[in-house]
Amino acid sequence: MGDKLFIGKPNNGLLRRGVLEFDLSTVPEFAHITGVTLDLSVIEIPANAQNGSATLHLALAEWGESTSTGNGNGGPSQIGDTTWVHTFFDTVNWNSAGGDYSPQLQPSALSPI
Repeated sequence: MGDKLFIGKPNNGLLRRGVLEFDLSTVPEFAHITGVTLDLSVIEIPANAQNGSATLHLALAEWGESTSTGNGNGGPSQIGDTTWVHTFFDTVNWNSAGGDYSPQLQPSALSPI
């Protein structure tokens, strides 16, 4: 929750992954989508940051978003949040820590969970 997505390895060396969800409920059922663009901007880079890249993957399970907030150092998980081990804190786990996702993102893989 919030207006920033923290990804990568902060100073503590722990890996951060972000999750994004797109509401496609207003797209007509038989619409044919021919292209999608996602623009993200890097707005803060720590002084000792190393070069890196980010990739997108399709999540293979539903996940939650609650009211937790953080400043990049993490924050207390709230009931229903997605965490490194939980799809919904603190009752449902990912099958694999870090999330269950498709290793390759292909347009044909884009379908509602």
